Order: sequence, then structure tokens, then C-alpha cells
Amino acid sequence: MAIMNLHAAILCFLIQNLSFARLPEWSWMEEVSAARPFDPALSEWKGRPSLYVYFSPECGHCIDSWPGVLALARRARASGLRVGGIAVGGVQREDLLRFLEAYDDSMPVWFDSARTVAATYGIRSVPKVLFVEANGRVELFGDLTPRRWAQVEVIAKRIARAHP
Repeated sequence: MAIMNLHAAILCFLIQNLSFARLPEWSWMEEVSAARPFDPALSEWKGRPSLYVYFSPECGHCIDSWPGVLALARRARASGLRVGGIAVGGVQREDLLRFLEAYDDSMPVWFDSARTVAATYGIRSVPKVLFVEANGRVELFGDLTPRRWAQVEVIAKRIARAHP
């Protein structure tokens, strides 16, 4: 019985962490709106490698992770990788704006008001990281643990070097 549970646990891990199925390509730019007047239209980032942190301003883990997100964004921008945030659609725009003002950072943020991104990639919890390659291919990464942050940092550097 314990062996069967171990096999089931390993299978679940592989399904959740190794994507053998190709994720849908980046095509949700019309459904995702800029959070603030100075944030660019998401379509302006098409064709460039980009990293997006999908988050909620009401999520404790997102709040705790946000300073690290901003630090990663500054380092990645210096390398030429575009980094932005996508807020979940279930929050009020006013709450999102208060959250962003508290950190006083100009990292672009969009609002997934129709929940298109979440539905397209099966995002059920936050924060999550999405890498979008220049060709539109999307990689979804799990929760932002310290180990995951280290992986994201390495991948961000690799993508930035490959697309100067």
C-alpha cells in the first residue's frame, strides 16, 4: 500500500512539475488591460521574451514575495528581459492600485479582469511565474519558494542573454 502511495505521489509530482503537453501560446493580450495609465498595452511586449508574475494583492504569499519580484524585475530589466505583473481578475481595481502604490515601483502591471490568463493556463493559486519566449511559447512555473526563485533567476538570465 505504501509503495502504491509513493508511486501515486511521484506521478502527481511529474504531472504538476514536468509539462509534457505544450501550453497554449501567448494570445491573451486583448483580454488583459493595463492597471495604470502609464502601463503599456500588453501587445507592445509581443515578440519579446518576457516574464510575468501572476499575483493577487490580497494574497499573503504574494505580498511577502512582492519585494523579491521587484528586485528580480530591476535585475532582469538591466539584462534586457521585460518583467511585469498580472493581477488576478477577482480583486477590485482600487485594491490593486493601493497595493501597487504601496511599493512605488513602475514595473508594468496588467489586470486579468476576464480571468483569461488563469483559465488558459489552469492557474488556481498565486503567485505563479509565466515566461513567454519571443516566439510566443509559454512556460508556467509553480509557487515562488526560495528554490523556485533561484530557478527563475537563472532562466531569466539565460533568456536575457539569448535575446539582447
